Amino acid sequence: MSEFKDIGANELGLISAVLGTVIAHDKTPDEQNVLGNFIVGIGCIILVIASQGEYLSSLQEKKNENKDSLEIKKQIQEMQKQIDAIKSETP
Repeated sequence: MSEFKDIGANELGLISAVLGTVIAHDKTPDEQNVLGNFIVGIGCIILVIASQGEYLSSLQEKKNENKDSLEIKKQIQEMQKQIDAIKSETP
């Protein structure tokens, strides 16, 4: 599906309009309704899957950020211990 990344918004809209018109051309209004609802249903499922994927990805990013923050805090604490040790050694 990487082909869609290179298509501009206007071009994608035009392709959708042409495909929709071609597909609906020989169909009765009832057939157009069924086909349109079927395609919308597929689109909804794709959106749910994409949304969940983005949500899980953001959770993983937050988890990684929290790990990084904890590591930085540990490093700061270690540096503070070293500073305190140096201070206690100097008269």
